[in-house]
Amino acid sequence: MKISLILCTVNRVQPLENFFNSLLLQTFTNYEVVVIDQNIDNRLEQIIDKFSSKLSIKVLKMTPGLSKSRNLGLRNIDGDIVCFPDDDCEYT
Repeated sequence: MKISLILCTVNRVQPLENFFNSLLLQTFTNYEVVVIDQNIDNRLEQIIDKFSSKLSIKVLKMTPGLSKSRNLGLRNIDGDIVCFPDDDCEYT
């Protein structure tokens, strides 16, 4: 069983790093993170590069809009279970 985490984000960097760090602490590791980047710039590039060797991350660009971003994510997942974490959450 694989889990797909569809994370739509705009205007956040540090919370995204906290989220990725919390994923590294998990014992279950069969998951992917599909990041829907709604920023007009490349502010996430450095943080994605930092974690891409440790986590399975797909990055898709989209104009702002939560529903259409989630729909884009749903069309690009490989998992059996889908979750929609907020871009400022952390898993304990």
